[in-house]
Amino acid sequence: MNKLPILLLLMTTLFLACSDDMDMQEEEEMGMSVDITTAIIGSYLGDISVVGDGGSFTESDRTATATTASDSIANIRITSLSGTISLVASMTSETAFGIEDATLYDEGPFAGTGNIDGDTITINLTSEDIMFSFVGTK
Repeated sequence: MNKLPILLLLMTTLFLACSDDMDMQEEEEMGMSVDITTAIIGSYLGDISVVGDGGSFTESDRTATATTASDSIANIRITSLSGTISLVASMTSETAFGIEDATLYDEGPFAGTGNIDGDTITINLTSEDIMFSFVGTK
């Protein structure tokens, strides 16, 4: 009986199994996106605080809604007295994110960070002379 076909089948199976493991390891090492947007998804009720050279103001009982745009990007929409503030959050971990090039109240660009701590979301953004923050809970 010829053992060559069985040996070839065994070698091919072994090669394919190792190849799949190598691809997964390479993706992890290269920082490929993984689904890290699950913790941020939801609606948060909280307050907006804005401080700048011209004064400061707060808006109470505002709603922020976070939805998934991709594996590591979330869209955040915050209701404001002047309209809806739209932010794009780049998740750096399950609980931390960065925001760049945001326009708020016709001012910008704003950039900053945010995080999720349990049911609480905190967003802190700055431009040249204005600081914006939103803190809310699910």
